[in-house]
Amino acid sequence: MSEHLYAQMQIEKKKIAAMHRIASSTTAQDVKQTLNTILEACMDCLSIEKGSVMIFANGYLTVEAALGKNSAQLIGQVQEISEKSVSGRCFITRKPIFIQNIKGEDGLQGAGDGSQYMNDSLISMPLISLVGKNIGVLNVSKTSAEIFSEQDVDILTDLAQEASATLGHEIAMATLYRSFQEVFVEAKQAREQLQRIEEKIVTLLGSSWPAMAEEEGQKQ
Repeated sequence: MSEHLYAQMQIEKKKIAAMHRIASSTTAQDVKQTLNTILEACMDCLSIEKGSVMIFANGYLTVEAALGKNSAQLIGQVQEISEKSVSGRCFITRKPIFIQNIKGEDGLQGAGDGSQYMNDSLISMPLISLVGKNIGVLNVSKTSAEIFSEQDVDILTDLAQEASATLGHEIAMATLYRSFQEVFVEAKQAREQLQRIEEKIVTLLGSSWPAMAEEEGQKQ
């Protein structure tokens, strides 16, 4: 077996393992844990140490998961969706953004001042549910002098598709649960209102019935 073929087999093995981790992440009871598992699986597969997941909500992209240098500061950061940012352009075009040198890209701005990166290579992947709904963006960048390759993009594309399916399922379940809660609350409120009406009727009958009985007796 040639070294190249063996290397390809090892890459496929790592990708399959990562996809299995992503698919199994729905067993987590916490959405944050699901996002972290997805991000960890992608980063481990590509042997990188910096990445983030941004989720779309209320017209903005928000960092909901981050790993690597300055990750604690990234969590919760909100970004306007714009063609000028890598994540924004990825989200708008719904296509992967692969950049080997962001400084050479016209009209694109990198995150921060760039001091946290060893090079200017990065990949941004759209997360789109199976029904075509924009979920967010998955970003990875290098912390070494090595730059990303086209093969890395292909691998991450497959992983992002698996992640999108997983998150789409999570969102569908959350939406269903939220709808159930709303119906439950409405039913509870209707039941409480009916109970109050019944109590008023009982009170009214209790106070008026003796007078009604006395009036009927006088008629006889």
